[in-house]
Amino acid sequence: MFRDISIVSFVIVIGAVFLHSLILPVTGKRLYKPIEFINRLVHLFTLFFIEQKPGIFAAIRKLVYLLSFLSFVVLFITGFYQLIITGEKISGYFLMIHVTFGGVLAACLAVLALMWAENYRFDKNYLPFLNRMLHRQPQSELPTEKSELLRKVLFWLIILLALPLILSVILSMFTIFGTNWQRLLEEIHRYTALALALLIIIHTYLLTRIKIKKDSQEN
Repeated sequence: MFRDISIVSFVIVIGAVFLHSLILPVTGKRLYKPIEFINRLVHLFTLFFIEQKPGIFAAIRKLVYLLSFLSFVVLFITGFYQLIITGEKISGYFLMIHVTFGGVLAACLAVLALMWAENYRFDKNYLPFLNRMLHRQPQSELPTEKSELLRKVLFWLIILLALPLILSVILSMFTIFGTNWQRLLEEIHRYTALALALLIIIHTYLLTRIKIKKDSQEN
């Protein structure tokens, strides 16, 4: 059942992302042209080279971001390849690699939550109705991108989902839990991992659109 849910979920999300890029292209150019499709892939690759501000703090933040994205890709492949292709549970070398990079991603997410918390914080701009009721003034400028609120929500959902994802693995290592609880922890880990993967795909797509738009404006 989980395999079917995973396949359907990935098809829906990836298909929705592709259709959204076709219907609402960032640069106003349609993706169905081969050259535009190639350009879009190049822009997607340049997402790894996110702008870096001067200073050691910015360099560390960029390095952590790249490492976390690499860890996600490895975990995605090792976690879902055997499940989707062969229908079997993760085992062997895939399991060893999965466990190793799982710890790396957990540490990176913790660091990113601290380093990016200020950029992804919510303020009164996102509660216009409440502002009018309480006669409050926004503390910062209005969001410049339509997807800014969605990106912030996705970011914090990713951080929150990382908690049950990590705890389900850690708790399963203790012998105090019986067979039924072990199975429950396994299911929590699997479905949380699926939800986290879908959110990261959408969040990455939105970040890519922002970068493409900025590059097109500069050129």
